[in-house]
Amino acid sequence: MLVELAAAILVIGSGMDTVSSLEGLATAVSPEARLLGGLSVAAGCGLIALGILIRGRRAWLLTLNVVAIAAFLELRSVTFGGILAAVLDMLVVGILLRERWWFRWVPPADAAPGRDNA
Repeated sequence: MLVELAAAILVIGSGMDTVSSLEGLATAVSPEARLLGGLSVAAGCGLIALGILIRGRRAWLLTLNVVAIAAFLELRSVTFGGILAAVLDMLVVGILLRERWWFRWVPPADAAPGRDNA
C-alpha cells in the first residue's frame, strides 16, 4: 500500500538526514553551528516519529503540513540533495492526499478479532 511507502520514505530518509546532522553536530566549532545541528537532529527525529505515526493511522494532517513545509524549505537550498529530498517529501504529501480514506477507515463494530465472519 502507498501509505507504507510514504512512512518508509519519511523514516529512512529522515534517519539518514539525522545521522548526517549528528556528524555535522560532532564537528561543529561555533555555537551557531551547534544550535543549527541540534535543530536539524530534532527535526529529523520528529519526522521519523511522524513516519511511524502515519503508519499507525495517526497524525495524518500534522504529517501532511510538516512534510509540506519541509519540502518548501528543502527546495530553497537549491542543491541537488535538497531538491531530491524535496521531491521525496512532495511524493509523501501526494500519497497522503491520495490515501486520505485509509486514515478514516475503522473495522465494523460487530467483527470480533480472531473470528471468521464469512
